[in-house]
Amino acid sequence: MGFHNHSSSASLPSAKRRRIDIDFTPAFSRNSQYNEDEDELFGKQLAATLRRLSGRQKAYAKMQIQKVLLEIEYPEKDKNSSSDNFEE
Repeated sequence: MGFHNHSSSASLPSAKRRRIDIDFTPAFSRNSQYNEDEDELFGKQLAATLRRLSGRQKAYAKMQIQKVLLEIEYPEKDKNSSSDNFEE
């Protein structure tokens, strides 16, 4: 008595494999020439950190970030002058 081994793939027609590419890029990025630059990506990193903070911590962090940016963008010409004087 002979035993015949028929594999299921031999009896079925070969299925065509299709590659499906899914684009996970947000629609606004695909539909325009918009590309995030490094500053926007950094801003998103800051936002992620801010979300983990309490309301008071978040307010303080935002104030300190703005203070640092102000000092870098508008360095004091005379250290003895009032910091409230924003005239150039």
